[in-house]
Amino acid sequence: MRHFWRLGSALTGGEALRWYAAGTAMPPRAYADTLTAALTGEFTRPEGRPLFVTGSTHDTTDVYDALEGDGWLVVGDDHDWGDGGDQPPVGEATLEALTDHYTREVVPGTARTPKQIAAAARGAVTRSGAAHLLTYCRQYDDAHRWDHPARAAAVGVPAALLRDQPYAGLDLPALTAQLAPQEAQMTR
Repeated sequence: MRHFWRLGSALTGGEALRWYAAGTAMPPRAYADTLTAALTGEFTRPEGRPLFVTGSTHDTTDVYDALEGDGWLVVGDDHDWGDGGDQPPVGEATLEALTDHYTREVVPGTARTPKQIAAAARGAVTRSGAAHLLTYCRQYDDAHRWDHPARAAAVGVPAALLRDQPYAGLDLPALTAQLAPQEAQMTR
């Protein structure tokens, strides 16, 4: 799980996802130096309604950019692009340690129980400061919808499930339609 507020509270979710993508392609030292230089200085948290995103993997920033263009601020995510933040760190800097890490220690989301998924979502929403949860399911990738009810019940914030979303797109009116009644009920 990535929590973007840990990056100096300076990045939107889309920017953080771009930095993450750069880290998968750049040489490690060049990436570390570039990221350190970019995050040096005074920052203020970007504006927007804090949202935690779960569900289908995002290999572009299109969905995050659309959300943030609509007034949301993606403050964290737990989709499968990269390891979850709740995974153990790699041990020593050896091939054997790396092999052990990825074959024995990292638990993929598909191997977790609904109870573990719900507990991880609760912790992630709390740590990220999210006030809303979005379970985003691309067309033909409905597996995440089965875990949504448990996540939604566990997180204690308004939660939406968007199913059958086109690749790199989302239905913003449906998101608003799902969250508005929950928000109204919580303010009573």
